[in-house]
Amino acid sequence: MKKLQKLPIGDSSFESIRQDNRLYVDKTRHIFQMADEDKYYFMSRPRRFGKSLTVSTLRCLFQGRKELFEGLWIKDNTAWEWKEHPVIVIDFNEIPHQTPETLTRSIWLSMDQTAHKYGISLNTDFIETRFRELVVALENRYKTQVVVLVDEYDKPIIDHIGKGKESVEIAFRNRDVLKGANVSPCLKFVFITGVSKFSRVSIFSELNNLKDLTMNEDYADMLGYTQEDMATCFEPYIARFDQVLMTLEYSREYRTYFHISTDYGMSEANCYKLIKKTEDILIRSDDFRLPDRKELAESDTEIRGILADATETPTERPEKNRNFIPQVKRSGIRLRPDCL
Repeated sequence: MKKLQKLPIGDSSFESIRQDNRLYVDKTRHIFQMADEDKYYFMSRPRRFGKSLTVSTLRCLFQGRKELFEGLWIKDNTAWEWKEHPVIVIDFNEIPHQTPETLTRSIWLSMDQTAHKYGISLNTDFIETRFRELVVALENRYKTQVVVLVDEYDKPIIDHIGKGKESVEIAFRNRDVLKGANVSPCLKFVFITGVSKFSRVSIFSELNNLKDLTMNEDYADMLGYTQEDMATCFEPYIARFDQVLMTLEYSREYRTYFHISTDYGMSEANCYKLIKKTEDILIRSDDFRLPDRKELAESDTEIRGILADATETPTERPEKNRNFIPQVKRSGIRLRPDCL
């Protein structure tokens, strides 16, 4: 049985997903389309929808990390110039924003870390001029335009809405922290994500001409998974899980390997091995044990009765027909494709 790639559950780093050879659903066609058509973009999507992974993919792309894109659409179908650009990432998921002062200080430190990474010293203290100083210094040092990526720009606002008058005031003050920043024409590409409608909030005073991709049909499937993705990229995972579910279902209903082997063209011995292995993985593993079973049983008479029925009541087995011999191969487990 072919070993499947691990799923990148909870991981929004394009770099680690590719380096660890985990499953990545190729969205680079849309990313190339963005970079090729315009330079200032905004997209709104719900949380846990792939925005951070898209930001991470863009960062690696503009850093010229060509090796991470082997086998992907943009590498195989375009003449993308794998030139390295300085990239500024402002991730509001990682920036404390309890108060406007905390937010300002956190962004200040984030810019300082970016400057240190690229070997630059910043001299100004005001956050608006500090951002401009960072962009200009990066362009002058590396003789190429700068990329700015902002993830969850509205988090410092949304996290304070609906929590009283004082929190609302904090939210609106947070909104204006970067609004006066003088973004220079040194920018190569800008991509901003959020969960709210962009027209309600502007993050940079000079970037009111952002192209909003939120309702753009050409980019509707750039984030998240489509039905086609499920039928192609995830088909092996679904088929394997479906096989496990089918085996457990028939095991529960018939409680006899003979019935399963007859219906699905398997030898009784192989069917036993399959169910035994499935039970070892899904039932007897420590990860699936019922926590505090003893305490739970002692705490409630009804629950104790249910647990007793589930673990101690003998299972009624249908009578086997010993004279019936199914015409099956006994050299391995074989399931018909239409059963998956």
